[in-house]
Amino acid sequence: FLDSQRFMWFGTWNGLCRYDGYSFKVFQKNDAQKGLPDNFVRAICEDKFKNLWIGTAHGIGIYNLETGQFFTPDSLPVILEHSAVTGLCCDQNGGVWIAAEKGHLFHVTPESGNPRDLVCTQIECEMLFNADVNAVTVVRGGRVIVGTAAGPFEVVAGRLARLQLPGDVAGLFDTANILCLFESASGDWWFGTDNGLFRYRPTTHQLTYFAYQPNNTNGLIHATVMSIAEESQGTLLIGTLGGLNFFDPATETFSGIVGRLDENGTLNNEFVN
Repeated sequence: FLDSQRFMWFGTWNGLCRYDGYSFKVFQKNDAQKGLPDNFVRAICEDKFKNLWIGTAHGIGIYNLETGQFFTPDSLPVILEHSAVTGLCCDQNGGVWIAAEKGHLFHVTPESGNPRDLVCTQIECEMLFNADVNAVTVVRGGRVIVGTAAGPFEVVAGRLARLQLPGDVAGLFDTANILCLFESASGDWWFGTDNGLFRYRPTTHQLTYFAYQPNNTNGLIHATVMSIAEESQGTLLIGTLGGLNFFDPATETFSGIVGRLDENGTLNNEFVN
């Protein structure tokens, strides 16, 4: 994650790492009383108050970039302190959306513009029946899209509602285990699942499915898509459990790098999260 001060942050299984262009600094659970709640860091985002939100396997840590200190607001509910956070999204209003395991989704907002006086709302998710909420993002127009183990949803009037998208593959999409979400610079919505990749184009209302085909060298490297990002020229970077894919939107083709533990000059692991 690249913050507003141009530091790079890396979430790992053993703490949080910051790179300043010269060296790494590692933050771990035992460094401070109000530091990281857990060393397994799963998500990072920055709010408009220059607070870095860190989602871990046991709750949220908040690090202020200007003071260089962690803080934990007393107003956060106990259930959030013990939730395994899976995804974060900071919105333009200073709020933070928090996705967590076992059917939990929260929206934290600053009260009266005070970044340390927070109000936490738990979104009603009864229809998930404790299925994990894996990802959340706010797309253009302010719609809050949610990816879960029980399919795609959106937040409507403070509760989850099924995200209904048209297309021949809508039935497959409705029941997909959605692991990650991404909105591209062109406005397309991308959904990574454990059974391939979906793209929804709002301008044409078209839903497209990119399936994993083992014998297709120009397709996805692996069926499980864990992360999606975009480089400056529009190429998508797609992290899978079999390596890294590149998707060229101009040609609608994939290329990729397969991770190999025993080879130099390539990824040293096939799991790209």
